[in-house]
Amino acid sequence: MKKQSKVFMNIVKYPDPILRTENKIVYNPSEYFNLAQNMIYTMRKTNGIGIAANQVGKNIQMFIALMNKVPIVMFNPKIIKSSDKIITLMESCLSCPGISVEMTRPYEILIEYVDLRNRVHNRVLEGLNSVVFQHEKMHLDGILIADYIKKEL
Repeated sequence: MKKQSKVFMNIVKYPDPILRTENKIVYNPSEYFNLAQNMIYTMRKTNGIGIAANQVGKNIQMFIALMNKVPIVMFNPKIIKSSDKIITLMESCLSCPGISVEMTRPYEILIEYVDLRNRVHNRVLEGLNSVVFQHEKMHLDGILIADYIKKEL
């Protein structure tokens, strides 16, 4: 089998409407293996720690999240439960260059997602892993950190 070379993908920038478009549920994750590899390559080349499919122009429920330095491909991700404990961090975004926003999120979440082999996973994420997941999930819901910029009066 010929090894496919990885392709750098252009990052869609705010305010492009594709970032707000509804993302479709994925029924056959294995069909997106090459897309996942290209997204991981793009994320690494841009020093990102997460990238959602709509950030590269694909309106599907998929993102890559760097978890403990390992890229995890997640389809149809869900937050099942959130803790009351919170974490506040400055966040930036590949689609919103030059913008950083202080965000407060649940410190711990219980999640569910489907992998490239169509296996369902349930995991508890804490700290930065929780934040990355929540940030990427917001992308799939059409929400950006730019929406949280405090307006000056």
